[in-house]
Amino acid sequence: MKKLNLKSIVFGIIAGVITTCGIGVAATVAVNGVYFSQYPIYVNGSYYNPENPTLNYNGRTYLPLSEIGKLLGGEVSFNNSVIYVNTDVSGKTSKENDIEIEKGDSEKYYISLARYGARSATITGDNSYVKVSKTKVTSSGDIKLTGAKVGKATIKITYSTGDVEKLYVKVVDEYDDDEDEEELEVGDTYKTYIDLDDYDADKATITYDSKYVSVSKTTFTSNGYLTITAKKEGSTTVKVKYDSGDVEYIYLDIEDEDEDEDEDDEDLNYDEIEVYEDDSEYLYVDLSDYNAKSATLTYNDSYIKLDKTTLTTSGKVKVTGKNAGYTSIKIKFNTGDIVYVDVEVKD
Repeated sequence: MKKLNLKSIVFGIIAGVITTCGIGVAATVAVNGVYFSQYPIYVNGSYYNPENPTLNYNGRTYLPLSEIGKLLGGEVSFNNSVIYVNTDVSGKTSKENDIEIEKGDSEKYYISLARYGARSATITGDNSYVKVSKTKVTSSGDIKLTGAKVGKATIKITYSTGDVEKLYVKVVDEYDDDEDEEELEVGDTYKTYIDLDDYDADKATITYDSKYVSVSKTTFTSNGYLTITAKKEGSTTVKVKYDSGDVEYIYLDIEDEDEDEDEDDEDLNYDEIEVYEDDSEYLYVDLSDYNAKSATLTYNDSYIKLDKTTLTTSGKVKVTGKNAGYTSIKIKFNTGDIVYVDVEVKD
């Protein structure tokens, strides 16, 4: 029997493919007893279309190692004349698609082509928020994500197989440790925008502790504003859960307004006015200082008189002295901010 020369078989196959050109992988071409296999391959019930030809010799089908790696969900590599087959890529493959990065910092994300049996992957996204080290990969490995601007961005990884992964990246300011914490007084409200598109979601569900807050809606099926009203002093969390599996938390610190009035003077914003009895001075209230739309003024009318107690635009308030003594004006902005102005009425 003639001894089988594998080298001549391989070169014969390559030559045959090059010269015929029109012959597909599934065609049956005999070269020294070796055939291109014409049998379809199904893996767990799904048709598998190999990238490289499969061969048939003596009734057995032969696959390249790289194809075996894809079938097993593993990786095949070649280094220093050694072939490595690794079927356990679970430890390498990144599972977490929610990533938080401080502005200027970087995080790595592992892309496994073998996970999808892919030859390559293309990475796209809004690079004004997140800079990506690579826009295309042809082998498994890490890509680097760098926070460029505070905000949210979605990074899309499209594999050559058509499979898609999405990374939801939040870039935060390294100095803004409390960006998700809000301080409210009892009775105050806080508004936040629920954006389903940010998480590729169709629905969001709101859960909360009704002892501390009430909410305007508990379910969102379209983008819109959520209004939270503080009810009781304490700390609580409002949870926003999207049907995509993503979760946001709103941390609230609620204080009692009456207790705020008893705080030390150094914790409050003070101005000072001197006015004589039956004379007047002007106090300027600037709403823009507190991003407010209105302000309410309260005072002791035994000592002074104000020409207005409500402001919807920045402007002057006329303060007229009535009786000698000391008093104060409380200015409460609709944002919840409070300013006290000391007034001395002189004889």
